[in-house]
Amino acid sequence: MTIDISHLVVIGCSFGYGQGLESPKTQAWPALVANRLGVPVVNLSGKGAGNDKIMRRLFEYHHLNLKHNNNPFYIISFSHSSRREEYMNHREDYTVVDMHPSAADQYYDPFSRPCLLNYNQEVMTRRKLMIQTYILSFLKHNNLNYLTTDYIPDSLLDLELYAKSMFPEAYEYVYNDQYRMIDFSTFSRKHKPLPCGHDGLEAQAEIADYIIPKFLELHGEVNVVDKPYATLTDYANHYPLSGILKGIESDWF
Repeated sequence: MTIDISHLVVIGCSFGYGQGLESPKTQAWPALVANRLGVPVVNLSGKGAGNDKIMRRLFEYHHLNLKHNNNPFYIISFSHSSRREEYMNHREDYTVVDMHPSAADQYYDPFSRPCLLNYNQEVMTRRKLMIQTYILSFLKHNNLNYLTTDYIPDSLLDLELYAKSMFPEAYEYVYNDQYRMIDFSTFSRKHKPLPCGHDGLEAQAEIADYIIPKFLELHGEVNVVDKPYATLTDYANHYPLSGILKGIESDWF
């Protein structure tokens, strides 16, 4: 069994971005995996990204890349349910709204304050499950090759007692999908984090060491195809309201 791949596309939060590393473009697990597969990588992960941003960037990139008729492979790394994004006119851009109760500084944001004050874990867990379902359906409907994982999962109690009991079919669809990997936080817990709280070099290497055999097991050997593809620069130029052109995520260019 073989699979044609022209490039790797990774979409996640700061852990997929490689925040805190001296050189995310060479040291983060997306770069390590792409190097082993022998393909270029487009890392659309964003610092503080929620699952709605991950869904938006998947949608935007897929339709931008369609004109090239190539063979992308997607790795989707889900974020925590408390995160979301909204477009702000005064910022002329999307902004991250972190509704975790510890984000005290969000009280000073005129939009974040009511969101934080009305934060409800069950509602946000349900919202995350909906977004995960939409993303999987999108990938399958468009015949895209993929792997998914969760980097900042909700607590087991939240998932088992709420999502799984209230929406068993959706839970089964997402969490028992044949291309779902174990939560990457499993590896993070084994290693001392960087001062910023993100994964260091040891965790990056272990994640890459896990992904490659899992990839080969589920998708087979890689046949690299040399085809044009939409680059990160193409994406940033095409969608200027994506939080990239302002230099927030310039390390991957």
